Amino acid sequence: MALTSIQHSIQGLNCPVLQGGDEQSEEAIVFIHGFPGSANHWQPYMENLSKFSRVIALNMPGFGDADKPKNFNYTIDTYLPILTSLFDKMGITKIHFLLHDFGGAWGMTWAANNIEKVKSFSLINTGLFLAQWHSLAKLYRTPILGELFSLLPPTQQAFNFMISAGGANRLSKEHFIELKNQMDYGTRRAMMKLYRSTDANDEKHKDIATLFSQHDFPALIIWGEDDPYLPIELAQQQSKAFPSAQIHTLKECGHWPYFEKPQEVNALLMNFYQTVFSNEKESPLTQKTL
Repeated sequence: MALTSIQHSIQGLNCPVLQGGDEQSEEAIVFIHGFPGSANHWQPYMENLSKFSRVIALNMPGFGDADKPKNFNYTIDTYLPILTSLFDKMGITKIHFLLHDFGGAWGMTWAANNIEKVKSFSLINTGLFLAQWHSLAKLYRTPILGELFSLLPPTQQAFNFMISAGGANRLSKEHFIELKNQMDYGTRRAMMKLYRSTDANDEKHKDIATLFSQHDFPALIIWGEDDPYLPIELAQQQSKAFPSAQIHTLKECGHWPYFEKPQEVNALLMNFYQTVFSNEKESPLTQKTL
């Protein structure tokens, strides 16, 4: 099913949104990208999943084609009202989060503050109880070095070397170029500020995990076994928050499974959401008689 792109102005910021499926539905699968990333990365998965539900993917301020103002307060908490405003504007009250990388921080923090609106989670190389900062994050968090790295864009060759992480991330030439194109100055500056305003593995994760576990949301965890940034051991730890989670680890795959293993990821997502939405349609009486 074809997707449409709409321009949303949220709190004075231009945040382009991709959407598909039933645009009148109050229930939606919400895709949130990481870094580097954009709404466009989700397009093939949105097209496939639109058979089950309304689907939306937004470009967060500082990323993709969204505004990247210098004076925006780039903290996780600052993004939460933007998500709320978008959902209110689009009439979405039931949310299935599909998150990757830093999208996990935004989506799960918002979910913890709006638990009554959350229906399920799909996490792709993201989650709670994250390890200490990886080398790229440490570079951004280092005074002077972080500013210099933000100001001076790496060449494509240098970017490929940095992102490939010794071959751990098995990306095609086209995907290396796509990710490099997402790292303009506004995005590098936004990410530097986000890394500096966020604490890795803070105590809030335990509270959020306890809250989520009490609801036992349907959850799908997909993790590349060779992720050089977020180690594979973190995949199993997500069961503390999602006791009934389906956890799938992918061999010969790094931090971007949706690029590196598209067929496997698509199959897992299609099976998961088919089950989620089939269960929602079954009435208590129907479930009892089966």
